[in-house]
Amino acid sequence: DILTVAKGAHFAAEDKEVMERFKNLDIVIRGEYELAIQELGRNKPLEGILGITYRSNGTIKRNPDRPFLENLDILPLPARHLLDNRLYVRPDTGEMMTSIQTNRGCPARCCYCLVRTVSGSKVIARSPENIASEMEICKEQFGIKNFYFRADTFTWDKDWMIKVCKCIIDKKLGVDWVCNSRVDTIDEERL
Repeated sequence: DILTVAKGAHFAAEDKEVMERFKNLDIVIRGEYELAIQELGRNKPLEGILGITYRSNGTIKRNPDRPFLENLDILPLPARHLLDNRLYVRPDTGEMMTSIQTNRGCPARCCYCLVRTVSGSKVIARSPENIASEMEICKEQFGIKNFYFRADTFTWDKDWMIKVCKCIIDKKLGVDWVCNSRVDTIDEERL
């Protein structure tokens, strides 16, 4: 007697098939999920929530897609105070680490990748200041000094990436971070 909700890249392509196979699944979120999950938490009527597929009186219903966010800075920071942050560690050092969503979307057309379906073909990025501020909060409030930048490709926009790095340096955070990249978006300056 609970509401079951799932999200994931595969729902963008196979939402109805998954719901037909798993009868206890009530709702799946396709594509961007933050605002959909907020609306679910506020008990908005399901028929008005964009980007979900759900059960209604034994029928699977599919709402229109949710447009991709244009401003990621509007999203609240993760509620890390609700986590035992000590459980998330770097495998090489055992030190605490966390992930930070920095940007999403990718204009590349790789045949094996769902990013364009899930996050769009336009790179949408948080502001460098917003990212560095989240890192500062993680360090000061939770003692986290290791970060994984969750991005479809962190190095796509050279100017933006360099600004992020400069913000981290300017704040004198003294942290370590890693990111994903494409080989064709790397040069000596970015490295």
